[in-house]
Amino acid sequence: MKIKAIQTDLDGTIFNHDQTFSIKTIEALKLLKNKNYTLILNSGRVVQGLLKVLEKFNIKDCFDYLIGANGAEFYDIKNNIFKSISMLEIETIKDIYYKYKNEDFSLCVYDEIVYTNKITNFLNQKFRLRGMEVVEIDFDKINKKYPKVIAIFSNDKFDYVHQLLNNDNSNVYDAFMSSEVIAEFVAKGTNKLTGLDYLISNKIINYDYSEILSFGDSYNDKEMLKGTIGVSIGKNNDAVLSDCKYSTEKCEEDGFYNFIMKNVIKNG
Repeated sequence: MKIKAIQTDLDGTIFNHDQTFSIKTIEALKLLKNKNYTLILNSGRVVQGLLKVLEKFNIKDCFDYLIGANGAEFYDIKNNIFKSISMLEIETIKDIYYKYKNEDFSLCVYDEIVYTNKITNFLNQKFRLRGMEVVEIDFDKINKKYPKVIAIFSNDKFDYVHQLLNNDNSNVYDAFMSSEVIAEFVAKGTNKLTGLDYLISNKIINYDYSEILSFGDSYNDKEMLKGTIGVSIGKNNDAVLSDCKYSTEKCEEDGFYNFIMKNVIKNG
């Protein structure tokens, strides 16, 4: 492999489910940075949230660029440049709300605070683990654009919600599962690969897709894994395995570190 850039998802890929980085993961990130690889963090979290995580663990300098909200946001760390690539219009957010408000899940938009139509214990647990405040609001009063709307539900509703989204043929937004308990709505044509497209088309990075190694573990990683050299986090991960050329161990088993050391650092 001739690799020039490393792109990775955050949660469940390099960030453990207990909201920590392993010592080995941090070691791998620093080794890659010292060897002058371009590092891109490409996550479903918004850029503000990504920065908080990286600053908390003092690894912000490991990364060159952040792609947030599943391809809707871009941030150049070195030059402190933020760009909204795509946003949901206010009326689109309200249309999503009206379509799904009576379903048994919570709809949310967020920046530093999570705003939802329905607070549940499950919702609180998900976001408080990330240190985020949850506030119940009237979606009719939303007066600004957001990069996405998310739906939070218990994992026993996965099949039902998945079927709902399969039948949603909107012309202005895309709806998809991003985990077993989260569905997302983003502006039409927005995904993690289109976020990477923004860097390449604007010549922020001058690499071909075949020179970019990507790591991911969930449904919203599929496009970026298929469009680059994809590595599945989890050797039996049905969510992304078919879209990847390679696979490695799970996040908690230091899969990212293991693959980087064996296939990039050793050969770099």
